[in-house]
Amino acid sequence: MPEQSISQIAADSYRFIQDTILEPLGWGEFDALFATYAHRRGHSYTAYIDSLPLLAYRAAGGESEDAFPVSSAWILHILAGRVLDDLADDQGKQSVWQQNGRATALSYALFAMGAANTALAYIQKELVYREISQKFNQALALAAKVQQKTSDSANPSVEDYFKAIAAKTGMVFALGTWAGGYMATSEHGAHERCSPEHGSHESSPQTCEALYSYGLNTGMMLQIVDDYTDLAEDLVRGEWTLPVLHALAQLEDERRPALIADLNSARGQCPDQIQEVVAQVNELGSLTWSLQVAGAYQQRAIAALDQFPTENKIHLVAYVSQQYSESTL
Repeated sequence: MPEQSISQIAADSYRFIQDTILEPLGWGEFDALFATYAHRRGHSYTAYIDSLPLLAYRAAGGESEDAFPVSSAWILHILAGRVLDDLADDQGKQSVWQQNGRATALSYALFAMGAANTALAYIQKELVYREISQKFNQALALAAKVQQKTSDSANPSVEDYFKAIAAKTGMVFALGTWAGGYMATSEHGAHERCSPEHGSHESSPQTCEALYSYGLNTGMMLQIVDDYTDLAEDLVRGEWTLPVLHALAQLEDERRPALIADLNSARGQCPDQIQEVVAQVNELGSLTWSLQVAGAYQQRAIAALDQFPTENKIHLVAYVSQQYSESTL
């Protein structure tokens, strides 16, 4: 059988969502929104993100279509999260989900979450459904909790940053890849060994633990790369991410207030007007250091897949390698 492209793999899940999940729910307006959303993501690197549960499922030896409920729930939760993030941050006003106002956008997010839970109900084995559904809902609750704690933190540290992105991004990606592996092992009766408890991911080291580790490290890498790339835009929004927090930690107490003042003055400016502040962060070695940290997570993600056959993990390795390589250009 010819190797599917990543766009084709994502398209399989999009069709399952449209034909099996959304059609019975009968909201044509959301159907149109999702069709536009899926088309855009399916023709960009985000097709990899939407395909992670399926890619993990195949890496672990899954061969049937049993993983479509998991990949569909994953995609719909990501959509809901994007809508809610835009609403919380007062961004994305030109996005397709805000064209009819904030109230409608909120309805879209809630509908997507309900559709995601509906998708999980298509998992045929009761024990597998119960376990995966619980983990999806726990991850959602934890991400919301950490989002609020991050917003309330006036003086975040580097340690706070890593804790926050682990909960908001790392563990979310770990959930997606773990769930794909769990579905694959359940086909062979091995899922009892593949159930993480409260994040400990005690499992068969040959399957779910490795895929959990891949997802966790990939998610951490992606968030750090995003924060490295979007430093100027984040400063304009008043968000201090890893490069800034590292820069502040390098300064002696008497020098820190001056940089803090410059960082605060960057808020609300145009990105091209704050290059001096970006240069200060760069001079302290914080951009280089952040990229090195991202590279370390990338290597951990790839190493987590060592046990899998090359042909099973080709897309997983390609994704994490490509995303890091593009950030270093």
